[in-house]
Amino acid sequence: MPSHRRHSRKTDKQRGIFTIPELRVAFENIEDMVAAMIKQKKSDAEITTALTTEWMRVFYRKLDKNSAKSYVDYVIGYRDWETD
Repeated sequence: MPSHRRHSRKTDKQRGIFTIPELRVAFENIEDMVAAMIKQKKSDAEITTALTTEWMRVFYRKLDKNSAKSYVDYVIGYRDWETD
């Protein structure tokens, strides 16, 4: 294949292809954002909306609101269980 037709690393990044360390950091940032919003006593709806927005910004894919809501519920339940 001619060199001018090969995909560059920058093109792959624009499509959302991540290495494993990059994925780990991305998920940790999302977890930290959700935890901070819970600590600020934001409503579930606000957290869910922020999560779907952040997911789209990071992964370039839509996150279903039901999936985001179930994740937020899981984190809230886990944090309640962890503090008991």
